[in-house]
Amino acid sequence: MPRKPTSQHKDPQLNVRPPAELKAQAVAALGERDREVRAFIVACLAALVADPDRFLAQLSGHWPEKKPYGKPRRSPAQETPEGDPATTDKGPESLRPEAARHPEPCRRTGGTSVA
Repeated sequence: MPRKPTSQHKDPQLNVRPPAELKAQAVAALGERDREVRAFIVACLAALVADPDRFLAQLSGHWPEKKPYGKPRRSPAQETPEGDPATTDKGPESLRPEAARHPEPCRRTGGTSVA
């Protein structure tokens, strides 16, 4: 089943997270030339499509290092020993108040329930 778009926009969103200093320098350089970042990115995509080899040759010294996608993996130091109740992640249950984790008499039926 095709996935429904979550946006009403005609064109898909493109998210990037450049280093803050680089972004500030780029915004300043474009602003001095009466340009904006969004339009610059669209212009770069159009230039790439028009002549990929030439455009990519201009960027040869500017490619960032590859970064992994998604959430960072847990390091061995972050993992907890299995079976150690003091360090085992108990999930959302551990975030509930202590009183809410223990059975208490149900007011309606008189039996016990866990809140």
